[in-house]
Amino acid sequence: MDIKTRLKNFMAVENEATAYAEAIVALAARGPETEALREEYARDLTYLEKTTKEIQKALAAVPDPTVKKIMHARYVLGMTWLQIEENLHISNSTAHRLHKQGLDWLEENL
Repeated sequence: MDIKTRLKNFMAVENEATAYAEAIVALAARGPETEALREEYARDLTYLEKTTKEIQKALAAVPDPTVKKIMHARYVLGMTWLQIEENLHISNSTAHRLHKQGLDWLEENL
């Protein structure tokens, strides 16, 4: 999976991890007959948490602070391009150019 796809899925992965954690708690309340399913959910949750941490670590490692802000705003906060441009006081072309730099850096360094 390419880096852009992984980043786009970041928020969904975080939401899915939360849902798995809640399901594990709900299953525990049902009793011991749900043990196997809880274990399966726990394995899935571990994978989702690992994926989330990898993406957070990668984004934190982006060396350029403006590029890092753009990547964080776009993929973690889910901001639109217009919101990013207004928030960082940069033009559309600058936002997209720096975003491409961030994707290229992440692709090379992951």
